Amino acid sequence: MKSSFDHHSFFVVRLPYRPINDLINQIDSHAKDSPGSYTALLQSLLEQHWFEEALFLASPSLHATWQTEKSKTGELEPSLADALWRYVFRSYGRATPYGLFAGLGVGTIGSKRQLDFDSHSWQTASRPDSATLAAVSHTLAQDKAVRSGLHYRLNNSLYEVIDQFRFSERSGTPLKSKIVLSSITSTPDLRKLVERLRQKGQLNYATLTNLYGSDLQEEVAEYINALIDDQFLISNLSIPITGLDMCTYLLDQLKSLPFKLPVTTVLQAVQTNLGQSPIDKEKLFQAQRLLQQALSQVDLPVNQSDSLVQTDLFLRPTRLQLDKPTIFQIANQFNQVLPLLLFKHNSPLQDFCARFKERFDKQEVDLLTVLDPEVGIGFTNDTLSSHPILADLPFASTSDTGMGTDPIDHLREILYSRFLLDGRKEVVITQNDINTVLKDQPHLRVATPPSWYVHGELFEPRASTNNPAHSTEPVTSAYPDGWRFVLNSTSGGSSAFFFGRFCHGDENLRGAVETMCAWEQTQYSEDILAEIVHWPVSPRRAGNVVSRPVLRPYEIPYLTPEGVSSEQTISLSDLLVSVTDAGQVILRSKKTYQRVRPQLSSAHNPALGDEVYQFLVYVHLAENYPFGWSWKTLSQLPSLPRLVYQNLVISPAQWTIRKESIPSNQVLTAASLRKLYSLPRYVQLVEGDNKLLLDLEFEPAQRVLVEEVTKQGKILLKEWLGEFYQPWLSHDNKQYNSELVIPLKTVASQQSLVREYTHSVEPSKPKETSIQRSFPPGQDWLYFKVYLHEQVSDQFLATVLQPLIQQALKKGWCTNVFFVRYADPENHLRIRFKTVPKKDGKLLELAHKAFLPYVESGLVNRIQLDTYQRELERYEPDLIEFSEAIFCADSQLVINWLTQTETQLEADRYALALLSIDTLLTDFNYSLSDKVRLTHRLQQAFFHEQSGTKELKRKLNDLYREYRTSFFTHSVTHIQLVKERSRTIQSAVVSIQTYFKMTDSIKGYDQFVEAILHMALNRLFAGQNRRHEMIVYHFLTRHYESLQSRSGKIL
Repeated sequence: MKSSFDHHSFFVVRLPYRPINDLINQIDSHAKDSPGSYTALLQSLLEQHWFEEALFLASPSLHATWQTEKSKTGELEPSLADALWRYVFRSYGRATPYGLFAGLGVGTIGSKRQLDFDSHSWQTASRPDSATLAAVSHTLAQDKAVRSGLHYRLNNSLYEVIDQFRFSERSGTPLKSKIVLSSITSTPDLRKLVERLRQKGQLNYATLTNLYGSDLQEEVAEYINALIDDQFLISNLSIPITGLDMCTYLLDQLKSLPFKLPVTTVLQAVQTNLGQSPIDKEKLFQAQRLLQQALSQVDLPVNQSDSLVQTDLFLRPTRLQLDKPTIFQIANQFNQVLPLLLFKHNSPLQDFCARFKERFDKQEVDLLTVLDPEVGIGFTNDTLSSHPILADLPFASTSDTGMGTDPIDHLREILYSRFLLDGRKEVVITQNDINTVLKDQPHLRVATPPSWYVHGELFEPRASTNNPAHSTEPVTSAYPDGWRFVLNSTSGGSSAFFFGRFCHGDENLRGAVETMCAWEQTQYSEDILAEIVHWPVSPRRAGNVVSRPVLRPYEIPYLTPEGVSSEQTISLSDLLVSVTDAGQVILRSKKTYQRVRPQLSSAHNPALGDEVYQFLVYVHLAENYPFGWSWKTLSQLPSLPRLVYQNLVISPAQWTIRKESIPSNQVLTAASLRKLYSLPRYVQLVEGDNKLLLDLEFEPAQRVLVEEVTKQGKILLKEWLGEFYQPWLSHDNKQYNSELVIPLKTVASQQSLVREYTHSVEPSKPKETSIQRSFPPGQDWLYFKVYLHEQVSDQFLATVLQPLIQQALKKGWCTNVFFVRYADPENHLRIRFKTVPKKDGKLLELAHKAFLPYVESGLVNRIQLDTYQRELERYEPDLIEFSEAIFCADSQLVINWLTQTETQLEADRYALALLSIDTLLTDFNYSLSDKVRLTHRLQQAFFHEQSGTKELKRKLNDLYREYRTSFFTHSVTHIQLVKERSRTIQSAVVSIQTYFKMTDSIKGYDQFVEAILHMALNRLFAGQNRRHEMIVYHFLTRHYESLQSRSGKIL
């Protein structure tokens, strides 16, 4: 599908407060006029406007040391000077917003590039540090007197498992905290409390202590306090991260108390001090002292090295505008090169999906039950059951994902070869390169998301012709207008995460982001985009990163209060989870059955959170995966070229310096490193997302380089294009080393775009039909869940269920019986008897006697009667009874095989599985070419689901060669069993075919038959079913293709 692009009417520029050319000019001037000593230059730079305040916010301890030392005569102590120089380099060269060193501005899209601002355009937004407010809030909430004036609600992670309430709670100290799973036994008294709070939302302390009457008020108060201490109940002092800013919210709650606390007055004074914009030194230092006083008032320790104030810097220029032509060129060029930028990253979601399918198949299951590592599968852990043939296959683990052969490995080698052979520092990706990749790998042609962004640095040609880059690499027509846009390491889906935490400080930004989020919701009109609302415990000051206004109408809160109304709050206990055949996680609301798509508008790293938070974020990231170039295994080479496509710099030149690689006869100096690696004058020292611009002809920067190599052993350097081009953000001869974040949208048919981008076929909402869906126990169906180990299940089917079925049929108590293997999350058999009216009681008694020996021996640990819910979406309401007839015949086939076979070897099981599927396809009138088409598609789907690698494919082919003779040589028993099933289901199959002929849906017929095949294999294999299915379909595809080849038929 050909897409076109548009913008969201705004962009954001991230920039240092100080222009980079000022630092370059001062360094050059100093080198010319006063070479040798750098103390005077450093002191001069440190005395500039706002530097003292910026340093204080970044590091109060370093600020204090500098204040002590700067009045002394002579040179600064070297380690202090080096630390200060790092902050100087950062304050001019790094665009990432950080205190008063760097900030951001909001621009518009117009016909040309425009910029106009002055010193008054810089504004600040300051607030108390989130960890400080959290500590004050937490400490006050423990005070018994304060508790009496608070309101309480249920922990929003609460769910029920059997006779327990389970929930997440924060454990440890504020400095070292973690989230753990806890449980409390469900009692009638506790259930009464829970039901009341679910009705009312929240209750005050007095109401809670009177809930059980006034006679036992003291005991009840002790009980309520214990629930509060256990975090089963959460007070209104728990600070939200969406909505009002944190300090305003906390003050509102403290003011509502029936008495006034001293800390309330202090926090009000802090808020007044920090309300000034731009902030000045006196107000900043006074706010720091007041917050230290607030901590002391609630008996918390004060660390003098902690900055207790957070400040964001904003550029509010008279005019800031980017031109449409440049934006559209960037968007279109990015889309053209996108097949090379599909950044394959490891995600624990892949492993989760595989385990979910194995345990739950296509079920929709309560999310919190699934994520519970004790009763569910958890988010990360897994064990492989003992299956000889499966154990021999090289399935990719989570840590393996992304390794091995990559679709564009060959192109990487070609590009690197051009670098070596041409001797040029810039290598050009051509359209022919992209076309060649797409010819071999057409699946790499993907759609951009409905909402996405590009992040990078825009450079323009220098006015001077004396340009080092142009002198050896002239601009050609391949680079229209001569500008360059350096892509940051990744770009991707919604850009809201870049901006969330800054929206409290800039109304223009907030409005633009809210409008963008609202547009994103329109692209998923049938779904709910819901904001993940969680205050992680790590890092300690994570609240500063995740705090933001309400940006979307719906929220999913976890251990943190929501910022929206209860009607727009999607509780975790309301969510169902399933996994599609394509390996996509689907969340739905139980109340509305709408799909819920989690969103995260903060830049917090999910790896630092607990499993529930990680799961929600990784589901979000699965649809907002990053795009970016990777050199993969070549990335560790000493030198790599600049990689460009038209105006886009896909990857700057880079150098990986290893201390161990430096010749032993060379002294480690900046000069020796420059010579050895051919380093330019300006490089960026890269560590994660952080970049530090260094001038390698300037001694303090040289010391930083040598120190990093010495301490780290290995470092990464990247070129700075400002050495060859002019940064676009230039005003009054001041050039800023800026970054642009440009939110974009893909303009296409909304539904087709969403389908193409999300790559999924979602479960449908239950259909309206007159066919009965639900059967409580005793109403036409008697449904048992028999919980037992998978290795016992075959024995149970042969020795218990078979004689039970025979007796029930002989006595005329039932007409139809079938079973399936499942896990919810424990392994169990689901056995369903179609009962004769008024005979269910007798059948129940007979089943009890049959099951009792296994229960008493412990081989069966639990038996449960349940409601039979027909899967009308999968099997069609009009076809459900015919489907049940097939289930019955297929169940009898498996049970008869188990009964007639003394020892069930896995090879024999595979042989029966292959014959069973082949016969079913024949029963449903599939020709050989139809069989090839269907099994090939299923084989590919299961292969990719298992993170299929070349090694796995090779091993599968080896297995086929090893076992094809035995697997496709069928015993008399196997043949008789499948013939009997075919005879039994013939009438049902004819009715099904007639139905689909009337609907004229080949796709629907295929999907129906696939479901029948899937359940047939489910009954045969006791565990690891989806991996067994992959092998079955691989063998059948190879077998059918061989038959087709021999018959001379062509697809």
